[in-house]
Formats: sequence, C-alpha cells, structure tokens
Amino acid sequence: MELPWAMANYGRRFPLLEAGVACRAMYGVYLLYDDGDPHRPLLIGRGEIRDHLRLLARDPEIAALSVLGILRATWAAVPEKYAAGVESYLIEQLDPRLRPDSIGSAVRVPVNLPTESVTAATILPRRPSTWRRYD
Repeated sequence: MELPWAMANYGRRFPLLEAGVACRAMYGVYLLYDDGDPHRPLLIGRGEIRDHLRLLARDPEIAALSVLGILRATWAAVPEKYAAGVESYLIEQLDPRLRPDSIGSAVRVPVNLPTESVTAATILPRRPSTWRRYD
C-alpha cells in the first residue's frame, strides 16, 4: 500500500505543535520523531490523528523525551480496517523507542516508509580549514 505521508511545505515533518492544527480530522497512522534521532520514531500510533497529535503536544512526559526540544510528526490516512496492520508493520520496520506492550495479531500490511526531503540548508558542505601548517 502506498501512503501519502503528510509533510510541511518544505519537505520536513511537521513540528508537533503545528501538526495538531495542520492535520484534518481523519483516521489513520501517525509517527512522532525527535530531531535528535530523525530515523527512529519515538512512537507510532493509529486512530483519529488530529486528536492524538493534540494530546501528544500537551503531554509533559512526551515532551521530556525530546533530546533537542523539537518533536516532529507525520501521518497518513489509512482505512480503519487496515490501520492495525499498517501500524504493526511500521513498528516492526522502524522499531520506535516507545512500544506498546503487545503489537497484536493484526496481519502486517506493508507500506512505504515516511522520508524527509533533505535540503541544502540541512546538509552544509564542509568548509576548508583556514589554519595553515608551516613546517
């Protein structure tokens, strides 16, 4: 299944505080990331996305998990009958830091993984050293 992952207009995941506002009311899956480790999500969940993101944005325990203080989110609409399988697949593939006690017995539904666009502002070229060695 190919999912259209929500990204901000600059190709990055939404800051969590903005995500609850930007997301329309829909059912699906969501992923929460810390900028300190953008490849491994903090958590993966499913349900009414806007409601979950708003609750997470106000949760002090979630905020305390952020290394750099910036939490980001992405999400995708998924029909409710497939959401548990998509969530199980994402948990298995991405190994979030916070895992549910049991993943459940839902049949895994493979999907494309969310990726961020890398811009020139994200990766800066290494500047040559101005120090000269004199022997």
